[in-house]
Amino acid sequence: EIERIAVAEDSEREILIFHIPKSKHLPHKIVKGDDMNKIYIRVADRSIQASKEMKSILKESRKDKDFRFNYGKKEQILMKYLSDNESITVEKFAEIANITEKTASRTLVLLCLAHVIKIQPQEEEDRFIMTEEVEIKI
Repeated sequence: EIERIAVAEDSEREILIFHIPKSKHLPHKIVKGDDMNKIYIRVADRSIQASKEMKSILKESRKDKDFRFNYGKKEQILMKYLSDNESITVEKFAEIANITEKTASRTLVLLCLAHVIKIQPQEEEDRFIMTEEVEIKI
């Protein structure tokens, strides 16, 4: 939908406002050129390149299933950290839990899919925060 607003009554110039609905088919990929494997997401008024974690969350969340996890030592360390701090990064989680960044990444993605934490996409490095309410299914 396009909306037209005249700049002035005696002018032929106008401002075009494009109303673009949110897509139901995420994520969007570039299909030509050198950036073919890059995925972009909207954050406020910008499009930023999706991190590896964000790509995994988008891909897995399209599946119609509940995600489960074991609450072990690394998850306990993470929850303690997030109770004392607003957010955490993959790198920081790996450091405090003494695990590899790959394991930290997989754990954070799984906890996002289980709706225990949320991802906050950033241009430099994503941050993970606690969700407002956690629903636990037994």
